[in-house]
Amino acid sequence: MSSKSLFSARLALLASVFLTLFLYFIPFGGLISRPLLYLSTIVHEMGHGLVAILVGGRFLDFTMLPNGAGLARTELERGANISIALVSMGGLIGPAFVSGVLFYLCKSDKWCKVALMIFGIGLLISTFLLVKGTFALVMVGGFGVILTLAGVKGSANLCQWVAAFMAVQLSLSVFSRSDYLFTQYASGVPDKNGQLPYSDVQNIAEALFFPYWVWGLVCAAISIVCLIVGLRTVIRG
Repeated sequence: MSSKSLFSARLALLASVFLTLFLYFIPFGGLISRPLLYLSTIVHEMGHGLVAILVGGRFLDFTMLPNGAGLARTELERGANISIALVSMGGLIGPAFVSGVLFYLCKSDKWCKVALMIFGIGLLISTFLLVKGTFALVMVGGFGVILTLAGVKGSANLCQWVAAFMAVQLSLSVFSRSDYLFTQYASGVPDKNGQLPYSDVQNIAEALFFPYWVWGLVCAAISIVCLIVGLRTVIRG
């Protein structure tokens, strides 16, 4: 890795932080940044699905609503409590894990482009095989096209900036949506008995042991470690 690449990665990281702060203070900044919320939802739900595949289950489909809520449907063997817990955890730590990887790879011109291409192509494949609903199709397919084009056609500097910006947004989503780590029920449509669905941390607690907030702390700690490791590679070189 050249010193020029490292300097470009650090500059991209700094610019991404300032741009993010800028969006918080300008009028309609929340509306402009709404697609970034959708990105974190996509990574969260895809995290559930990919872990389901890794533990020998099935990733059935994925959908997302305009309010940012998403749902990944998976199928696992009955009684596979550890698998259930891992799948639930995969969505919670997914954004932080991807953020840490992007921080690490944005130092390299070559691997940064490769990462964006893989990410984009993966989303495009998911659009055809897994995504349900018009809104989700537009969002997932749109991100897939943008990231694939950035990786294939974009310059090395552009790819570093895109990767750094995505990494910052995904890392912030860990904290901006951290309340979800410490709630027993998820926001969603109640069932026929008026009961809201369990949150991911409550699903872990039901599958294993300890109360939901303990697993919220565990997932928060894992997320923070992923982010620190990724950030240190950029800051310290």
